[in-house]
Order: sequence, then structure tokens, then C-alpha cells
Amino acid sequence: MLPDSTQENRWTNWPENMDEATERSRKQLDGNPVASQPDEFIIFLDETHHNCQPILTALQTMSVSYERHGAHFRSGALDDEWLPYVGSRKWVLVTSDKKIRYNELEREKVIRYGIREFVFTSGNLNGKMMGEILTKAMEKMKKLCKHHDPPFIASISKGGNVEVRYDKDGSVHNRKRKNS
Repeated sequence: MLPDSTQENRWTNWPENMDEATERSRKQLDGNPVASQPDEFIIFLDETHHNCQPILTALQTMSVSYERHGAHFRSGALDDEWLPYVGSRKWVLVTSDKKIRYNELEREKVIRYGIREFVFTSGNLNGKMMGEILTKAMEKMKKLCKHHDPPFIASISKGGNVEVRYDKDGSVHNRKRKNS
């Protein structure tokens, strides 16, 4: 079940009645290729962040839809339990779990399950700071998700900058070094 505030955010574009939806679906194509509806941008807050009120408030203020770990999984659920679920729904993972970034087995899971992951990279951040950083970074996160196919792991810096670190081809940093 979605939190009430998230339901309001997610369902604002639904037609008031099915006749309206049917009218839209009957439109004729003019022969030009039609871009598919972009994936909905829904944040998934991992177990560490799913009850962090400043992050929840920041997402609500920005009208960003989100899902919380605790709404779907028990406390202590293993990555293999929830990463496939998140990836199959094309949700955008927000975490500060640096082991995923540095541990090869963890990175392989992100790749295998097609995860779009954003990691807070600065240590010792409190909830208020993470909410502020997320607010600064949100448009960059959305843009990255729109223009970069999953899977990827991107960092969110203290200043709100976003940078892809790993993708399906491995370390972006290592590729840049090789090409220099």
C-alpha cells in the first residue's frame, strides 16, 4: 500500500472517468513514430532512508513519487529479495550504501536487476542534509534517468552534483582514464 501523500502524487494524471480515457486511446496515428510514454520517475528509499522524515518531506515538497522499503519488505531483507522487485518496476533507488559501489558482487546485482541507483557519497550526513542534497540533485537525477539507460550507479555529491560511476560496461572513471 502506498503512503497517502504518494498516492496523491502518483494518480494526479488519471482520467476522471473511463470515457475520457477511451477517447484518448482512440486517437489515430498520423504515421509518424510515436515515442512511448516515459517511465514514471518513482524513487525507492532503501531501508536506511525509508523513514527519514526530512527526505520524505523533500520528496513531497517536490511532488516526487516514492516507495518505501518498509511498505514492501521486512526489516533486514537481503538485497536479492528487494533489488529484483525494484528493478522490475523501474523504480529509482536512493541509498547511501557505499558497499554497492565498491563491492563487485553488489555491483553485479545492480547490473543484473537493471537498477538505476543514486548513492549519497559524502559521509556523516544527517537526514536534514540528505533532504537538502536530494532537493538540489533532483532535476539532475531525472535528466540522467531520461538520457541514460539502466543499469547504472550514480553518485550524489554534497553539493547536489550527480555523476554516473558504473554502468553495464563497468567503471566510467576507468574508461575515461583509458581514453585519455
